[in-house]
Amino acid sequence: RITCLLCPPEVAMARPMLHQLVDNLSCRGCYGIEWVLEGHCLKYKSSYNPQWRIDEVKDRGQEGLYTTHSASYEFLPGRGLVGQAFQTQEVLFVSNLQQMSPTGIAESFNGWDSTEFLRMAMAEEFGIHSAVFLPHAGGVLEFGSTEEVKAMPSFFSDAAREAIEGNETAPYCVEWAKVGDMLQPVGHYNPKGVKMEPNELYSLRVPAAAETPMAQALKRGRPEVVLWKDQLSAAYKRCPLAPTEKQNAVFMPVSDERVVELGCAVPRGSIPNCCSKALSQSCILLKAPIAVEWRLKGDRIVAAGFYNSAERMQKCSDDYSGTRYTLASLEFDFKQGEGVVGRVFSTGKSELWPDLLTLPVDKFKRHALAEHFDVRTAVFVAKKSEQGEVEAVLEICTDRVCEMLEEELLNSKVEIPKTLLTELRELARPNFGSIY
Repeated sequence: RITCLLCPPEVAMARPMLHQLVDNLSCRGCYGIEWVLEGHCLKYKSSYNPQWRIDEVKDRGQEGLYTTHSASYEFLPGRGLVGQAFQTQEVLFVSNLQQMSPTGIAESFNGWDSTEFLRMAMAEEFGIHSAVFLPHAGGVLEFGSTEEVKAMPSFFSDAAREAIEGNETAPYCVEWAKVGDMLQPVGHYNPKGVKMEPNELYSLRVPAAAETPMAQALKRGRPEVVLWKDQLSAAYKRCPLAPTEKQNAVFMPVSDERVVELGCAVPRGSIPNCCSKALSQSCILLKAPIAVEWRLKGDRIVAAGFYNSAERMQKCSDDYSGTRYTLASLEFDFKQGEGVVGRVFSTGKSELWPDLLTLPVDKFKRHALAEHFDVRTAVFVAKKSEQGEVEAVLEICTDRVCEMLEEELLNSKVEIPKTLLTELRELARPNFGSIY
């Protein structure tokens, strides 16, 4: 069992939505149920089943679903798995719902009506095995899988998925959410088997006002980089890896109340990429090694993410002692209309610059950085929503003056948002010249 913070109703939206927990469960999530406290009982409120699961059950000729059959159940706090999770306010992981727990067996021997036993039979009927019970002040979110796993699976929100898919080099991530005046883990992802103790992880509570990297990332709206040698500071003593290992981390804000921690095991003091999937995929499409993502925070435009190719990381390690153009850009911000970044953000018109070093120093605040790190050709792309509103400016750069062929954009199989591809194709038109 894992200690979890009580979540007041007014901050309930800080929790991942039920369908996100199911769809992002690492062991093929197949169902989710929302239980809410009404009076003295926990009652069924809503459920979610992926379409593939609905079709699978239908093909088997079964009537209803595990979720619909569960709708008739009610649980007193402390009774059944749902009641236990709610009463203790501890995240409860069950490896196999088809096997009764010692508590359930004891209840049966004593002649009690064990609701746990009844749901066990139903789990067997519908092939449900592993499940997680995530409590909050108003109820419990239950989600699970047809697979049986021995350790708690990864689960996270769609916002965290975006960060995970944009930063595939990170060996683990932890999703933090602001709950009242505290920050707490609400999800994690550990595909490479990094030595992480969920029991310790989910018991962490960090004051949102503290001088910690996750709190500062939320406050400033920009990534915070933490090197392993700094982790013994009074403000931040946690290291989710084994004590014998070291790691760097980047804390990436993905909303006003959420931060995703991306870890990177040392050696060589490497720092993982910290960006959206749109930025990383655009860099792959354009074969660009350097990029910064700019977003609006209050009345300033700040660097909200960065990307470096593996080759570029190695070059920075060899030639620049590990420092990077992208990391140095975190110290800059712009007003709307200021500089290239501010102008693109305010006008919504993407710009192509064949050589950043030809820009006047007073028009490009990072001229010295571009010269030092040999950053040359760049596009500043207005990333827009489906409604046409500018969400971010993607600054995508190369370390040489080069060209981009229109055919590469038209025929590419790299998946990026349609609105972003439209902007790139417009920049690649012949009358713009070519940058690759």
